[in-house]
Amino acid sequence: MLYNLKKETETALIDCANSLYPAYVRFVSDKTALNSGDALLIVGNGDAANYGGPIVDHLDPDGMDTDELLYHFCAKLGKLSRSDSITAKTDSVAKDVNLSRRDFLAGIKNGFQVFSDFPLTFEDACEAKYGCRKCIDACPVGALEFDRYLRLDNSKCIKCGICAGVCPVGAIHMPKFSEDAFIGLLEGLNAIKAPYRALVLTTDDRSVQRIPWVHVEMVNDIGMIGSRWVSMALASGIDAFVVHCPGGNCAGKDVARAAIESVSSTVIDGVGRAIYSEQREITGVEMVKGSIGQISSFSHYDSWFNYTVSLKAILKPEASANGLQIYDVSVSDSCTLCGACVSKCPHAAFAIVPEVNAKLSFNQSLCTGCGYCVNVCPEGSIKLERAKKVNFKAVNVFADELIRCAGCGKPLYTKKFYDNLVKRLGREDPMLKYCNECKQKIIYERMFRKPEKGDLR
Repeated sequence: MLYNLKKETETALIDCANSLYPAYVRFVSDKTALNSGDALLIVGNGDAANYGGPIVDHLDPDGMDTDELLYHFCAKLGKLSRSDSITAKTDSVAKDVNLSRRDFLAGIKNGFQVFSDFPLTFEDACEAKYGCRKCIDACPVGALEFDRYLRLDNSKCIKCGICAGVCPVGAIHMPKFSEDAFIGLLEGLNAIKAPYRALVLTTDDRSVQRIPWVHVEMVNDIGMIGSRWVSMALASGIDAFVVHCPGGNCAGKDVARAAIESVSSTVIDGVGRAIYSEQREITGVEMVKGSIGQISSFSHYDSWFNYTVSLKAILKPEASANGLQIYDVSVSDSCTLCGACVSKCPHAAFAIVPEVNAKLSFNQSLCTGCGYCVNVCPEGSIKLERAKKVNFKAVNVFADELIRCAGCGKPLYTKKFYDNLVKRLGREDPMLKYCNECKQKIIYERMFRKPEKGDLR
């Protein structure tokens, strides 16, 4: 809704919205034209009285020329067009809210009536089923537990967002400011040419003075701002990304501050600044022109991919992985290269390469640290640990002599795997050295070949 704007300014805003977000934006002159699930953006001095929708946002054009207003307008539209309006039941406090990503993005769920700002989980993306417990371990009030799926006790939850900030795959979102909304915000900030770009996320927008070309968004808490969000912001080419906790009174401040410190300490020259602030009031933002990065769009379905792509764009070679939630594995000599980790890893971080020797490779950039490989390894050979250095290349973590089929030469298994089979059988069977196809040929020949002179009968 546009209020009391100059005709040329109003026209510019409408043209911009129709060009960038034609599928998401409608301009209305009356709140009665809104649907119950619509997010409402008011530009000008209008009010949202009597509107009970999920999200209401304002943009005050006072003191802005048309270009700067367009910059802030596109940022707001980017955020709102990606915001996920999810509702929760009114009849009782739900102790668990698990949705598929399809339901979450569509904003529809039968039986839902009012809008919720409690954390919501994507059951299909959540890796608790593989053994991941990062959100449970990080929750400061013990509001999360796993029993077949992740459960949230709303009576304990303080909505700090820490669970969303530590989740490596974006399986937990804060509905009023989800990761999709953050991605939309970054895309909106890049949609219009600007002399510089700065973003401030604060728990109190009244504590940030009006600064030209500095876009301010208010969040309930800052716990969801983990290293992934910081990396994406800097990789987008932004000049300054400020996380503001006025007076230090935020439950999620330790997560956000650690994320900013970890990412900022390892970036290459030419990347913008990430700043954590507990000042009572922000009156200025120190800029570093972000000439590196410029990732203009991110995936709305693969949070880990967004993270690793962003890190690749901004980190120094062999950067320290301290605080970045990057993992390495070590494999002990008990490994038989049975392939359980290869077949079970949900992100295909492992591969077996049959060469002269059989080699097990591991790709750090694909590992989210869920720990499933540790759980499924029958020999207990895998140890998962935080990486010391970022190395997003496949590396060999184990090798063993390769046993090939005595008939056709096809790779069968490793020497240790063969030795284990012999040990379990209690004897060395010559047929163990043949593949299934060659075994069938041998058995067929034994059964149907005509006996020759000298054959034993």
